[in-house]
Amino acid sequence: MRSRRFVRRCRVRAAIDQAERYSKAFTLEDDHQEPGGPWSEFVIPFHFATNGRALHRQSLQQTGVWFRDARRETNHAKPLTGRYSPEGLIDLLKMDVYAANEKLKTETSEYLPLHYYQHDATKVCGTGWKIMLA
Repeated sequence: MRSRRFVRRCRVRAAIDQAERYSKAFTLEDDHQEPGGPWSEFVIPFHFATNGRALHRQSLQQTGVWFRDARRETNHAKPLTGRYSPEGLIDLLKMDVYAANEKLKTETSEYLPLHYYQHDATKVCGTGWKIMLA
């Protein structure tokens, strides 16, 4: 059994790997609701890790709650500054950021109440207007 002192010193960022292993090995039982995956090799889309310590910017790798959205392989783990509610996780699961970004690439900005130079900038930058509005 690990000592409490050891657990508190562990790097929380590295503990995301353990959550990923659990997600790969998880099997849904009859009373579980299908979340809509699998995503790559993961059954559970959201991975969390913590060692119980509050987030401190001075020791970022060793504190706080770390989160990874495993629906895309390019998503990396990051520290959370707040908490997700169950409803917030459901909303996040419904959101498809990549499909929205692809739609923005083909969509014009003419229907937005922007100045003429902002419209010109969106044409030059292609996807630049999503950055301006973010």
